[in-house]
Amino acid sequence: MRYNTEKIRALGIDPSDLRTSLFCHWEMEKLDYHLDRMFSYMVENRLPQALCRIVIDEIEEAKEELRKIFDYLYKKEGRLDK
Repeated sequence: MRYNTEKIRALGIDPSDLRTSLFCHWEMEKLDYHLDRMFSYMVENRLPQALCRIVIDEIEEAKEELRKIFDYLYKKEGRLDK
């Protein structure tokens, strides 16, 4: 199955590494952490709001791509630790 991986690649995630649902889930957790950090930077005014919004949008789009890959792998494997 082929997926759009443009945003994932832009954030430095190699799609060829996404062979298992567990690894894909781990990458999604890392993106969640970075998303939380960007929101805190935006709230604390540590970075310009426009820059934070651009990065947040990129992370959210990459998470959507990862979610599609994860759903496919999870359905194929049937569980996370396979």
